[in-house]
Amino acid sequence: MREELTDDTPVKEDLMALQLQLETGEIDDDEYVRREAEIMQRLREVRQWREKLGMSTSGGPVRVAESGEPE
Repeated sequence: MREELTDDTPVKEDLMALQLQLETGEIDDDEYVRREAEIMQRLREVRQWREKLGMSTSGGPVRVAESGEPE
């Protein structure tokens, strides 16, 4: 159970697969942004569990880009 809460490998794999789907045209930008936000939320949750359990976290804060709005 602890490993499922603290292992970010499956989340990162999902993000890489999503990026590949965008690059190959399987999904459009809007779908990518929507699904990326869900994956990034999962990654934040894993990192929160790691912090709660006193495990190291790497990569710094996770930020999700705003959908479709230029900076």
